[in-house]
Amino acid sequence: MARLIYVADQGSGEIVIFPESGKLRQPVGTIGTGLENPYGLYVDRHGVLYVANQSNNTVTVYPSGATAPSVTYSKDLDRPLYPIVDGDGNLFVGNADTGKIVEYLASAGTGFRILTTAGGEVDGMDFDRSRTLYAAYRGAGGQGSVEAFAAGATRGRVLGMPLNQPQGLVVDSHYNVLVAETGGTNRIDVFAPGTTTPSSEVELPNHDTPTQLSLEAGERALFVSALSGNVYQFRYPLAKEPVIKENLSTTIQGVAVSNDQKF
Repeated sequence: MARLIYVADQGSGEIVIFPESGKLRQPVGTIGTGLENPYGLYVDRHGVLYVANQSNNTVTVYPSGATAPSVTYSKDLDRPLYPIVDGDGNLFVGNADTGKIVEYLASAGTGFRILTTAGGEVDGMDFDRSRTLYAAYRGAGGQGSVEAFAAGATRGRVLGMPLNQPQGLVVDSHYNVLVAETGGTNRIDVFAPGTTTPSSEVELPNHDTPTQLSLEAGERALFVSALSGNVYQFRYPLAKEPVIKENLSTTIQGVAVSNDQKF
């Protein structure tokens, strides 16, 4: 199956779908049903797409190839920003207005539980290979850090790296944590395991503002959505000069690659 790039187009209120190969390609499809101000995106290992909708406090779920949602989650969501799914099918959703993560339990029907962060807004999230959940968060004035939740835990451990208005986050197979900072720096920081100072960092061209990060499964490429409407592709480990993969000439927030599930 061809690998795809999903982009959350806030200007049109749609998810626009592109082929991963090539650049500045024409869309191969769109999704519009069930969306309201789509933000963060995630695609699991079965090709199922999850979309966080800010304006109606939902996460909508689209099976591979579908354009209408099969499931809609809404319980205890308050301006959801980023969804992610673990290897057991549990859905985690970060909330902007409460600083909490809602975990919808795959084995418990409509059951869910709450993970409480140290901040007031939860941004990008990812799992490492040991199934530890990493969550970027913001506190007062947009200052924040990253918190790590061991598998099954509802309380985390703040890792201590100082971040200015973090957004997207991914963790690579070597446990490096990549975070998009937007508070005037508009860059991607790479933190080696156990460190609080970036081992490397790159800025987006023309001070563009990064929103979500998606690392393809082979870890050869990092995709970055930006408010300008660009989707950038960086060689990974991070090269300084990215390729503009897509341009929608509108405001975009989320990006997900169809093969980025690690489990």
